[in-house]
Amino acid sequence: MLKTTRFFAILSVATAVFACSEPEPVNSEWHNLPTEGWRYGNTLTFNAEKDTFPADTILLSVRHTAAYPYANLWLEVKYETADTVRADTVDIRLADEFGQWNGTGSSLSFQLSDTILPSAAIRPGSPVSIRHIMRLDTLREIQQLGIEFK
Repeated sequence: MLKTTRFFAILSVATAVFACSEPEPVNSEWHNLPTEGWRYGNTLTFNAEKDTFPADTILLSVRHTAAYPYANLWLEVKYETADTVRADTVDIRLADEFGQWNGTGSSLSFQLSDTILPSAAIRPGSPVSIRHIMRLDTLREIQQLGIEFK
């Protein structure tokens, strides 16, 4: 009985200590895209708390429906380095040459994650902006876009 009481006392103290600790910095963020489509001029801005750790790499995740009509997704990614603002063009290959989705998911929705900027040297605290640069006004069937700073 004494061992059980001691165990629960230690467990209670440990729970209280972890509950009072500082939360981990948020190093990822997601944007839901409108069901009517992602307009060409609609830029998504990501402001994850990257000022508390070095953010040299950006991992991009794309969620799309099975009805997405293209094999790839062209994006422009803007970010600040220590001395300049950069704009990089990124080609995300959502499907292979046979039309099979590269990501994981069911027959309705798929997700693909890939490192898009492996050595970006992003200035701490600066936002990252992403817009599609496909050759159409409104891009349909892209559901969400997320990035993770590493």
